[in-house]
Amino acid sequence: AIAAAALVPLEAARDAAREAQRGEYGDVLNEKALSELSSGELVKALGLSSDDAMITKNEFTLLLLVRQGFCRPEDLEACRERFDALDVDKSGKLSQDDIYIYNFAKGL
Repeated sequence: AIAAAALVPLEAARDAAREAQRGEYGDVLNEKALSELSSGELVKALGLSSDDAMITKNEFTLLLLVRQGFCRPEDLEACRERFDALDVDKSGKLSQDDIYIYNFAKGL
């Protein structure tokens, strides 16, 4: 019980930091913010930039999840590796074709 009580200030500080991150790009978008979002150092390091002139909803979501500490860059990489293993036709999408190719390769 004492340990849980000791965590309350830490959790409150973490929640405040996350809320600040959420609000950083919440109301106004200007050229500087868009540039950071679409081609900034962290975006590039995470492999999230598909186009330096824009950012997709999924890229934005993943960026904020990492910045807020909800997941680590290593978590994103592990998810990508798992996706790549399932994407047997290497189309960048999971589809019925992947099931067919997988089953054919396994003799099913």
